[in-house]
Formats: sequence, structure tokens, C-alpha cells
Amino acid sequence: MKRKSLGNKGESLAQEYLESNGYRVIYKNWRSGRHGEVDLIAYVPQQHRIVFIEVKTRTNLNYGSPIESITETKQRRMRRLAEHFLAAYPDLYPNADVAFDLVLIMPGASHHHLPAIEHIISAF
Repeated sequence: MKRKSLGNKGESLAQEYLESNGYRVIYKNWRSGRHGEVDLIAYVPQQHRIVFIEVKTRTNLNYGSPIESITETKQRRMRRLAEHFLAAYPDLYPNADVAFDLVLIMPGASHHHLPAIEHIISAF
């Protein structure tokens, strides 16, 4: 499977998972010019929280586990993107808390071969 289609599939799985757990995805693949892209941005109404979500999908561990790809550099980039988003939409959810979640997707080990989804809330 090509990397882009694998990423898109993972983001769709993550979105379904998050929405089934009370998240309202408000943007998918939000870009801020040369600063990069946020995979998913969601609002959690029960907690009045905007969440910036990085989705990492792997088909195997040849290039390491998904969590290993979330470097300090990636975390800084995500924070910078969040600042840009909040500046661009200051009235979207005023006074909402901000969090950074990770959704890690690996091939499933179940007999149905469903992917394993790990959701790390407030990861950094």
C-alpha cells in the first residue's frame, strides 16, 4: 500500500474511532502554509477542549513503532501549528483547553484482522 493511501486510511480509522468516543472532528489535514499539517483537529464538548491529533499508521515494525516517530521536533511543529490555528480561528471555541493526542494504528492481531488502535490522550 502506498504511504499516502496508508496515511489516509489510518486517518479515516482514527476519525471513526475518535467520533465514536465523543470527539467532533472539525478539520482533517489542516495546513498552515510552510509550517506543515495537522492530521485531525477535534473538539471535545464534554471537556470544552480543542485537540490537535497526530495519526501514525504502520503496517509492520520495520521502521519502528508509531510512537517512535513522534520526536521532539514533531511535537514543536504540532505546537506551532496549534498556535497558528488558534490565531486564525480565535472565536471558534473561546477559552477552550488545548491538548495534543496521538492515535497509533498497527495491524490487528485479532482473528478478524482488525487494526489495533492506541489512543494516547494529552500525549505532550
